[in-house]
Amino acid sequence: MAKKKKGSGKGAPPEKGVGELRAILEGAEKVDFEAGLPQNLPPYESLPEIDRQLAKVDRSDWGNSVRLVARYGHDLIFVTKAGWCGWTGQRWSLLRGPTMAHRYSQKITRDIRGEVLAAMAEGPRDDETPKDFLDRIKKYYKFAIDSGNTNRIAAIMRESITALEKDMDVFDTHPFLLNVQNGTLNLKAEYNGEDDFDGIVLEDHNRDHHITKLARVSYDRNAEAPTFRKFIHEILPDDEIRLFLQRYFGYCLTGDTGKQVIVMLWGEGSNGKSTLMDVLTWMLGDYATVTPFATLLHSDRQKGSDASPDLARLPGARLVSAAEPETGARFSESMLKQLTGSEIMTVRHLHKDFFEFKPQFKLCLSFNNKPYIRGQDRGIWRRILLVPFTQSFEDAEELKNAPNAKLKIENLDKKLKEEAPGILNWLLDGYRMWAEDGFKIPAKVRAATAEYKHESNPIQQFIDSWCEKRPDSIVGSSRLYDAYKLWCKESALDPMSQNSFGRRMTGMNFERVTNPYSHYRGIQLNNEAESRVIQEESRSFRRKEGGDS
Repeated sequence: MAKKKKGSGKGAPPEKGVGELRAILEGAEKVDFEAGLPQNLPPYESLPEIDRQLAKVDRSDWGNSVRLVARYGHDLIFVTKAGWCGWTGQRWSLLRGPTMAHRYSQKITRDIRGEVLAAMAEGPRDDETPKDFLDRIKKYYKFAIDSGNTNRIAAIMRESITALEKDMDVFDTHPFLLNVQNGTLNLKAEYNGEDDFDGIVLEDHNRDHHITKLARVSYDRNAEAPTFRKFIHEILPDDEIRLFLQRYFGYCLTGDTGKQVIVMLWGEGSNGKSTLMDVLTWMLGDYATVTPFATLLHSDRQKGSDASPDLARLPGARLVSAAEPETGARFSESMLKQLTGSEIMTVRHLHKDFFEFKPQFKLCLSFNNKPYIRGQDRGIWRRILLVPFTQSFEDAEELKNAPNAKLKIENLDKKLKEEAPGILNWLLDGYRMWAEDGFKIPAKVRAATAEYKHESNPIQQFIDSWCEKRPDSIVGSSRLYDAYKLWCKESALDPMSQNSFGRRMTGMNFERVTNPYSHYRGIQLNNEAESRVIQEESRSFRRKEGGDS
């Protein structure tokens, strides 16, 4: 039998255009082919190439997975241990991924009908009778209908995983790309020939960047932020501190963590630090995460096998903040080091498997009461920068008289959000300053940090209050420890063990001698401390003898 000319069609239904034919095939009502095929089918070559190609693919669940990948694979990724991730047009989304994968799989049933049209237009095969050709088209169309069944849709998604699977570590790997509403800011762009080129270029959103984060702000290089600038000058009148924070928060636009710093905003309430952090966290959107302060505190109950949902939220974030711990809280130095290092972290969500990620975030904490830091090693204190917020706006009369007082600005939070594009430009200026010559840490920040370190060293406070340092002085090890325990009792502090106390004294360069008895050289109790220890010993002796309580 001679091969039928492609696109010649044969049968009883009246002549119809390709658009109408496709509409009929894709319609809700099933097509009745009993009267034959439509006449005057469109030329085969005029139909979409993808329909013509996929018409040759198996009619099976696996074949449908090939169809999904071919038609929509550029918008879908199956992330190992996480699930479906979908391209929204601005970023990749794990939240919307499952719905998108399901919706695209549902569309396959209608897409196959375009393949049916291509098969009809191509005509019968050389060895195919008109009846066999009609039967094949009927079966093809029935397969298209059946592909919309729930079990077939689930099978499409399941069979597509192998072709679309990628690990989590492909995402958010470009530390100097910042995804905003109207594009992606390249913070290290190559020179583009423009006279006003400043190293920052707004590019189109790009699937291939594999970015999952999106800021709430749009980029407008001409945007201003007069309310924000008035506010930031009011809460931070010191030029050096204000510029330092501008550089730091500009640095937070990047995924670079080489500086390994923890900025801590400290001061009494009503000083603007919360408002500042709120607006920055809001405008950075997915790039900013607020974590419970308890995540950063010492705990004897945490086990390595425990879920870490607070930490599992941090991949890809660039600014992680926490605020206001309870009074008397103690930092976990190991956690602070881990969060500000460059090592791979292993975490997991509740009821999920462990996964690894490399931190890109900077840690910014704010509090009124400073948490206690037991460690005194350089490994922890080289990271900490305490920024004092010295202004206060609690007094109503002060607010009336202060010309730029932040609380005089009505609807401040709303106005700051409206100025987000201008605030972004302020941050970008800070980024440029940081990229050019670093943070330039102010002397007041160094002094505040040094004082914090002193306050966090109870042994140093004990020595300053109860001891004297002289080259020819000595004091018994047990007596010095007894005095330290008494000082802790009067200071409402928990004393460390005698072994830990001894190691800390040695670490502070006090020589410990064990012959003829254990004692320290170069230090002794002062007269007042000696008197207190004697009184405590006397009270203790009387209690043991059943005397004075």
